[in-house]
Amino acid sequence: MTVVTGATSGIGKAYAHELARRGLNVVLISRDLSKLKHEAREIERLYGKSTRVIQVDFTGGLEIYETIEAGLKDLEIGVLVNNVGQKYTTHLSRLLDCEEDVGKAFVRSFSVAVGTEYRSKGVIVQASHYEGE
Repeated sequence: MTVVTGATSGIGKAYAHELARRGLNVVLISRDLSKLKHEAREIERLYGKSTRVIQVDFTGGLEIYETIEAGLKDLEIGVLVNNVGQKYTTHLSRLLDCEEDVGKAFVRSFSVAVGTEYRSKGVIVQASHYEGE
């Protein structure tokens, strides 16, 4: 089973569809239940794969992890696409005009650390590289 966060638009949606197209069942996680249900139906219709949806808003507190844990109960997870994003600026701006890459740096560093820690258990972590690094 594959888990994709931020699965109802952009890169997350593309990952969910591509992994289903390649034969994997998918758990879709996002905050908008109607979009989750729509994408789940599309994946099942287009690729014949099993889907599950988990509605959570990652801007919430630690309580979201109980919901995620319950939604993933009894599943063997082979792939996690941790794609959920959050904007940290208080005003609208273009991505390339943002000077603050601390959120991206943390996610990349955390991903590398998890990959290193769990490599001996067969876990492979892939993190995107950002221009300028």
